[in-house]
Amino acid sequence: MLQHRGWFRSGLLGTYPLGTDHIGCDVLSRLLYGARVSLGVGCAATTLSVVVALLIGGVAGFVGGKLDLAVQRVVGDLSPGAAE
Repeated sequence: MLQHRGWFRSGLLGTYPLGTDHIGCDVLSRLLYGARVSLGVGCAATTLSVVVALLIGGVAGFVGGKLDLAVQRVVGDLSPGAAE
């Protein structure tokens, strides 16, 4: 059964949210497949930064004293807009 190619490109109510290309392939799946390395690096960097921040903040908060003050000063100096 032949189907009208314009129907595929229109993306019938979320069937193909970004439509299809000239050969009928889903554009969203091709976009995600092409961006998989960038998405992986972004997710890994975010996860690593959260883990490091939790470890440093947890140790500084647990030990307290001068270490806590030093971590607060470093984070305050690195934060944009904190000097206001």
